Amino acid sequence: MSASEKERSERRRDGSLYKALATEAGIDRPVMNQKQFEEEFGNARDTKRVPLRRHIKKAARGCLQPCSSPSAALATVLSFVPILGWLPKYNIRECLIPDLIGGITTGIMHVPQGLAYSVLAGVDPVYGLYSSCFPAFFYMLFGTSRHTSLGSFAVVTLMAGIANDNIMRIYGAANGGGAIGPSNGTNTTLAGDLTAIEVASTLTVAIGIVQFAAGLLRLEFLASYFSDPLVSGFTTGSAVHVLIAQIDDIFGLTGLPKSSGPGYIFRRAWDIIIAAVDRTNLVTLITSAVAITFLHCGKEYLSPYLKKKGLKLPVPYSWQK
Repeated sequence: MSASEKERSERRRDGSLYKALATEAGIDRPVMNQKQFEEEFGNARDTKRVPLRRHIKKAARGCLQPCSSPSAALATVLSFVPILGWLPKYNIRECLIPDLIGGITTGIMHVPQGLAYSVLAGVDPVYGLYSSCFPAFFYMLFGTSRHTSLGSFAVVTLMAGIANDNIMRIYGAANGGGAIGPSNGTNTTLAGDLTAIEVASTLTVAIGIVQFAAGLLRLEFLASYFSDPLVSGFTTGSAVHVLIAQIDDIFGLTGLPKSSGPGYIFRRAWDIIIAAVDRTNLVTLITSAVAITFLHCGKEYLSPYLKKKGLKLPVPYSWQK
């Protein structure tokens, strides 16, 4: 640190720098830093460590607040059903047409997305359409955002598919049915009456119970602890996992062994490389390449071109899915 920087730092600490700047700016009132302000007006922050018991009491008070009075209970119930608040104020003339356009666009995107993600989850494609359709109706009643598109999610679908395969494999071995092969999007039944859709439905209900309990306990504050590097790392990692999980379909490869556990992504990539040498389906590969090129050009070139021409309707191209 140079001498001028040290001098400037010392002047900032004793407040002389702020006074000089105030004089230059023509400010008559005294200029203070945070420490001087707290000393002058007695608003110094309490530096004592807050006992854990006080934190627990505060959290418990927030959880039990809806039970304090009938009005608080009613307000809490209404907060879980936001449609009761915004529907009476809905402006049909200004919002109906844009909402219809947004709904149609979202529906067009959810059809191929739901079909593709159902294969990742190891269930029949029709269930992908169900998971894209019904959540939107429930979110209309219980959601709070006007811009959220509900439906299948690549990472959740991939995790559900891995859990589905593991449970079906364990169940088959325990009942003498043997381990199942790779998921092919069919509603496979092993020894007994267990099916892939039953496993996925049970997993969905269990997650729903956990999320419902978290909503009742007002645990949304936990999201504030998710730092930007954590979210960025999760997004990048999930993109790699989803790509590796679907790249065998791009080459038209079937019958690849399923992998799980630490480092499974490298084992799966190696299996794909070995199988792609002599088992690539050229028709599937060409079709995939044409589809990817079409989607990329539609998003990067066609949509901006139509927007410059004054087209206000959104063009439903999506490269990220």
